[in-house]
Parts: sequence; C-alpha cells; structure tokens
Amino acid sequence: MRAREAMRRIARASASASRSSSRGTMMTMLVDDVAARTSTYARCVASNARGHDRGASNASSSTSWASDEELRMMNARVELARVARGAYEDAGKGSSIRADDGVVVAPWVRALVYDVQAFEAWFARRPWMVLRRALVVGYELSLVGVGVAAQRGERRIRARKFTETLTRLGPAYIKLGQVMSTRADVFPVEYVEELAKLQDALPPADAASSIAALERELGVPIKFFDAFDQTPVAAASLAQVYRATLPGGRQVAIKLQRPGLAELVALDAVILRRFVAVVGKWRNFKSDVVGIVDELVGRIFEEMDYTKEADNCERFREVYAEDGDAGVGLAGYIGAPRVVRALSTPSVLTMEWVDGLRLTDIDGMIARGFTPSEVLDRGLRASLHQLLTTGFMHTDPHPGNLIVAANGGVTFFDFGM
Repeated sequence: MRAREAMRRIARASASASRSSSRGTMMTMLVDDVAARTSTYARCVASNARGHDRGASNASSSTSWASDEELRMMNARVELARVARGAYEDAGKGSSIRADDGVVVAPWVRALVYDVQAFEAWFARRPWMVLRRALVVGYELSLVGVGVAAQRGERRIRARKFTETLTRLGPAYIKLGQVMSTRADVFPVEYVEELAKLQDALPPADAASSIAALERELGVPIKFFDAFDQTPVAAASLAQVYRATLPGGRQVAIKLQRPGLAELVALDAVILRRFVAVVGKWRNFKSDVVGIVDELVGRIFEEMDYTKEADNCERFREVYAEDGDAGVGLAGYIGAPRVVRALSTPSVLTMEWVDGLRLTDIDGMIARGFTPSEVLDRGLRASLHQLLTTGFMHTDPHPGNLIVAANGGVTFFDFGM
C-alpha cells in the first residue's frame, strides 16, 4: 500500500510538471528511482512470502531477532517513505546538512569530532555565550562548594544536591559524576550512591524538540511506525531511548541524541580548559589537567557518533554469537541488540528491543531460576575475555548498560566506547 501510494503521488506530480521539460526530466528520474525501489520492495515481499518457512527456520536456528530478508524489506520501506515525504536526499544528515552558499557552520556540524582549536576559534567570536555559560557553571558549583565547606546538613543531602547540580549543568558534568560514582575508594559512600543515579535516572529533553529532531534525522514521520511511545523509556547524559514498533510488528529501541548536545559539550570543553589552565598557574598540579579535560570531552564526542556505535555493536554480536568461538558459557550467553541500519544515522541508533532484568534485581533473578553469582561471574568472564583474548572491549559496563537476558546470559548496551 505504501509503495502504490508513493507511486500515485509522484505520478500526479510528474503530470503537473509535464509543461516544463527540465522539470519533467527531473520528475522522470525521480519516478524511475522510486519505481526501482518499489520493485525491490515487491521482490522482497514476494520472496518473503515464498520462503516464510525457510526464513523462520533460519531465524530460529540462529536465535536471530529478525532475518536479513526482513531487514532488507524494512530498508525498502524506509526508502519509499522518505521519497514519498520528499526527504530522501536529506535523510540521515539532520543537523549535519550544510549549505553550499558560503554559510558559516559550527565545527561540530562539519564533523562530529573533538577539535579544540576549532571550538576555541568558534567561541572566540561569541564571547557573551561563553561568559553566560561560565557564570551559570561558576554559580552552581560555588553553591555546592560552600555547602561542603560549611558542612551544611547531612552528607546524604549534600551528595543529593551535588548530583542535582551536575544534572542541571549538562552532559559533560554528568559524565564527570558518572566517573566519580565508580570511585568508592575515593569518595564517601553517600556520594557514590547518589552519583550512581546519573547512570540512568536523568530527566528527558523537551518532547517536541526531540520528536522534531528524530523526524529530521530519519527522514520519515513518526506515523511511519506502527506504534511509537513519545515518552522516553530511559534518559541518559547524551541520549534518550524510545520504544517503537516497526511496520510488521518488530519491537525496537530508538536511541536519540539529545538536541543541541554537541554545541553544549563543545562550549563546556572551552570553559573547562580555560578554567583549569588558569588554576594551574597558581597551583602546581602533578597531572596534566588540561589533558584530562581533553580526554574526558574527547570521549564524549566519540560516543556521539552512533555510526561507530552501530559498528561496535554488530562486531560485539559476532564475537559472542552462538556459533562463534567465544567458548562455553560465553558463546550465545553474552549478547548485544541487532541494529536496524535503515533507521540509524550518526545521531539516531535503532536496535532490537531486548527485555531483561537489571543486574541489581537479585530477587528477580532468583524468581526466574538464575543464580545471581553465576550471572555476575559470566559478566566478569566476558570482560576478561574481551581484555585478554579479543582486544575488543566494552569499556563502560556499569549496571545501566547491562541486563540479564531470558537465558540467564548478559546483554550489553551502549557501545560508544
């Protein structure tokens, strides 16, 4: 139905444009393009109908969420939807689209990489933006510092306020808090417990701007999905996750980068580098604090490119495939979601929806017949296998990025690092 409707729309547009030869030529090319895509989609449908039993058998034997044939069909559907919407050429570019008329664009729009010299040059021409942000950051952190110095209230309350402050300040500071939450050997237990909430209990971004960004990135409207819950099921420092149903019934998780993320992180990087450089002039640090800021923010920029994350996720799946050579207790028991490439861009990552239990849900594991110590041992063995055998390691395995799968295995998420 979608294919026929797209063809009808373009045919009407072609007829109305027939008075102009140049426009007629362009429309003919577009019709031919859509016709080719329609033919591809039709062949996929026919092939799927003829080989349903065979495809089901293959999917069952490989414990695959969706067959390659299903994903090819989805790719054809997405392309047709983009053409029908008139957004095919721009789909997946989103905020990365650049004008060819000499318009100056931000460095993170040209390339999503950590380029501190380019950031410095960009914000040097926007000093009021830097000053305004610096005042906000300075004010928020000074309130925390005064409270700690004066020992105001209980330590738990101070830790909670510090966590709330980092949340308000945004992704760079949230990432700092996440790192601090893993250092129980350095920080008081109250701070570690409160900062651990930054792993997966953050407020979502504005709904309207988020949905608009998603449609712009994918090049298809929300109604393309059979179902789409506009309330995020999870919100993290760099992204938020939505649950949706693809045409055909497959459940997916859609990871959307927070709108305006790159600009805010770049601005914070400039401010932090200037601050630690000034402090370093009168306090002799034993470490390269500017280098530490560059490392922290550079990692954030690496995580922002979901194309790389999709590649990492699929490579991880191959390592621990059921028919792979990861070994007994790991092959088929360590996993990652399958990526839907047709609905993924540098700022959007669409993956299969995976149900499971949190690693901290001990009662839930026992109720399902799993031994918690065996599950945790499997996760530890997987990390050692990655470190010592494959050399390809998930470097952010905090509880928010791991769940216990239906077979008692461990499924990893978030492959930005």
